[in-house]
Parts: sequence; structure tokens; C-alpha cells
Amino acid sequence: MHSATLPPDLRTIAREATRNGSAFAPQRTASIIGLGHWSPAEVVPNSALAGRLGVDDAWIVKRTGVQTRRRAAPNERLSDMATWAARRALSDAGLEANDIDLVLVATMSQDEITPNTAPLVAHELGAERAGAIGPITLAADGSLGPAITCSFEDRVIKMDGHSTYQTAVKRLCEATVAAVARAGMELDDVDLFVYHQANGRIIRAVGERLDLEPAKVADYVAHMANTSAASIPLTLSLLREDNRLRAGQKVLIAAIGAGFTWGAGIVEWGIA
Repeated sequence: MHSATLPPDLRTIAREATRNGSAFAPQRTASIIGLGHWSPAEVVPNSALAGRLGVDDAWIVKRTGVQTRRRAAPNERLSDMATWAARRALSDAGLEANDIDLVLVATMSQDEITPNTAPLVAHELGAERAGAIGPITLAADGSLGPAITCSFEDRVIKMDGHSTYQTAVKRLCEATVAAVARAGMELDDVDLFVYHQANGRIIRAVGERLDLEPAKVADYVAHMANTSAASIPLTLSLLREDNRLRAGQKVLIAAIGAGFTWGAGIVEWGIA
């Protein structure tokens, strides 16, 4: 269809897109260099589903175009399928697992509520560097996945407390040192250290191991507890409310979570 014959609303969109597209745009630096896929072996025809849906095969085909679909076997996990597809993509690109900077897995049906699928796939691939991008340090170790789990069946978080504590202290310390070094700074140059507020003992242990000034280490666990993904934004807001976070300060932000995944980075606070 020529743009002149489009409906008015779509013609407006096309005109705006053309105008915007003619403006200067930065050179694209990202590209797709490898593809890979994997599908379960079992083929499920419409006839296997039509009866319980109260329709027939022809109805499904007419309205969706679908004739068959694949079904994973009981022993085939999403993380397995993602790993097998990723290996094909790596082979297609002529890359090794250690060449990977970051592993992303998009899904609506991961194997458990936690740990997330991406670090498990990175571990199975042998992508030991996955997560190391730019001045912000990111990392993952899927071999530690069993330390914190939550299945869809019982929906209860199960944690190896001792292992989690040791891992959190070790990795947060490492991430802190790496992020500060990548920013060309020293620990003394940082005005505030804002860690994931999961456990006061972990925060204190990190501060002690790095010999940080206690006044520079945020700790609101006592009265806020572990607010999970909200903990760092909440802590930043509380710090500002307490007049401890001010414009121009250098703030280290670091977090760790199930999977395990962890990361840290330096930001210069710009909000008065």
C-alpha cells in the first residue's frame, strides 16, 4: 500500500516517521552476528487440544493459522532449551562462550520463580565473563542458583543462609572494588555506599572488610527490612530525606540477588 492511500491516522504516523527519519541519527554500532534455535521434539496437533476447547481443527486453523505446536518433555527445562539454542547461535557467529559480555533471557515461563534463567544459562554455556560491560560491573554465577530457590509448586523461598551470607559479602566487596577502580577512583573518593538492603550483617561485614567509614555506608534494614527490588531506590530516597544524599556526591550502588547475579556502579548524584 502506498502511503498516500493509507487511512488518515496511519498517514500521519508515516509522515512523522519520514520527517524524523530524515534527521541526523547516530551510526548504528549493534548488529546480529549469529542465530540459533531449538524446539522440543514432540509435535502436538490441533486435534489434541480442540476437544477440550469446544472447537475443531478447522476452527483453530481459520482463526489463528496454527496447525501444530511443540511441547517440551517433562525433563526439558527452559534453561536447557535456551542453552541449546545459545550454543547454536555461538557456533553460527564463530564465537566462544567467553566472548559473551551479557546473557539475556526473555520468557513468560521460566522454570522457577527464582533463581532467574539467565545466570543458569550463562553457567551452562561456560560464559564466565557474562555480565562484564562498561564502567558498571555486572556478573553472575549460575552454579550458586540452588542457594536461593522458590518453585511454582510450593511458592516458598528456600535459602541456604550461610552460603548466601558468604557469597553476598564476597561478591559485593569484589564488585565495589571493581566499580571504583573502573571509575578511576579510590574508595575514599566515594561519599556514600548504597548496598542492597537485604541483611544488616551483610552490609556491616562488607563495610568492615573494605574498611569503609560507617557513616558513609547506608543501612536502613532495622526499620525497613528487606524490601527486595525496591531496597536501593528506597534507600536513596531515605538518604535524601535524612539530608545525607546531596547534589554532587559520588555514590556507589551495589546489589546482589538470587541466581546469583550482582553488580555495582558509581553515579554522581545530580538531584538537590
